[in-house]
Amino acid sequence: MPARPVRFGVVGCGVIAYWTHLRELRRMKGATLVAAADPDPEARRRAHRLSGVPVHERAEDLVARPDVDAVLVGAPPALHADLAVAVASAGKHLYLEKPIATTAGGRAPGGGGGRDGRCRRRHRLQPPLPPGV
Repeated sequence: MPARPVRFGVVGCGVIAYWTHLRELRRMKGATLVAAADPDPEARRRAHRLSGVPVHERAEDLVARPDVDAVLVGAPPALHADLAVAVASAGKHLYLEKPIATTAGGRAPGGGGGRDGRCRRRHRLQPPLPPGV
């Protein structure tokens, strides 16, 4: 019996989400888009018109949905850390666009997220920068 598709929510429905994330999740085998969220009313209208899924004003409402297994965070970078921690704290899978935080003191998911405070998997596509860069 095939596994059920991973049910995704997208937080942040701006240009990148509109032209990439919302479209690709609809076509991706093994995934289904079930909801989105954005505080901007026009972004919500565009996302709903494109995807046909409910689009919430508040990210918290999307994260709280029991039918969302994973959340793709594509919101502005200054919001990444808090959204990542909220998603992980809700026990949901997380896909986070870089950067994790916009300041050196910004918190990273895994430092308090997840049911037991641990990040299950991190994947880095680029090598870390040398100290002082």
